[in-house]
Amino acid sequence: MGFLQTPLKFAGQRSLEDAPPRRMLARYQDPSAKESRDQRGGNCLHCGRAPKDGVQPSGAGGRAAAGGVRSEPKPKAKSRETERPRAQRMPRQSGAGRGHCAPGMECVKSRKRRKGKAGAAAGGPEVSGVCVCKSRYPVCGSDGITYPSGCQLRAASLKAESRGEKAITQVSKGSWEQGPSIVTPPKDIWNVTGAQVYLSCEVIGIPTPVLIWNKVKRGHYGVQRAELLPGDRGNLAIQTRGGPEKHEVTGWVLVSPLSKEDAGEYECHASNSQGQASASAKITVVDALHEIPVKKGEGAEL
Repeated sequence: MGFLQTPLKFAGQRSLEDAPPRRMLARYQDPSAKESRDQRGGNCLHCGRAPKDGVQPSGAGGRAAAGGVRSEPKPKAKSRETERPRAQRMPRQSGAGRGHCAPGMECVKSRKRRKGKAGAAAGGPEVSGVCVCKSRYPVCGSDGITYPSGCQLRAASLKAESRGEKAITQVSKGSWEQGPSIVTPPKDIWNVTGAQVYLSCEVIGIPTPVLIWNKVKRGHYGVQRAELLPGDRGNLAIQTRGGPEKHEVTGWVLVSPLSKEDAGEYECHASNSQGQASASAKITVVDALHEIPVKKGEGAEL
């Protein structure tokens, strides 16, 4: 009685029966085989189908494929980034203060940092510089104009010289003192009794002017008299605030409810140490809205 001999099989070891026949080993050496070793867990050549010209693909490490034909490297596919034309970049600066700026200006680092391929390859983000004016305060020009900075004064001077005029020089720091001027004068108003109306006025000057409202009363022989508002009027209010610009003042006179006695001329008066200026408008009270004249081009409000 014969015994079946079963080959010994250790843990982690393949049995002899699992070993491939010799005819299967030839497939790993056949260049026309469809399968590859690295598909089965190896690290050898990738034996795919041969190209039509008979050149085999190269394996790892640049070794020649089986069959003695030297393979050529497969061209890399171009990415979208390499297909796009590269933008021209300005020379990278190592720090602020090394740029070329006009006289009276200095180079400082820009707050915006752009990190691109060129910057990453150079070892850090690309930092750009900008030229800013050294004098960031208003200055007085020899032409009697206040400029926000010395750079703007020099720009105005160059323009004047290009026109054949005298150059503008800096007289002092700060703003020129100038008398008040009317930026936005009040407009004439027509409305009915009981309505709510207001007048507004904007003035500017250096030093900042003081703005008041007067009601102008004309007497005999053309003599006028100004009544300081609000006075003792219960239906009238005055409001003043600074702005909207520097050294500018805006004022309002509000009348509510409107009565026949409120009709007349109202004056916006501004003054400072350098002078004074004024502008006026009229309030007309009517019995009905259809009595209000409407004319194009006139600054009238309801």
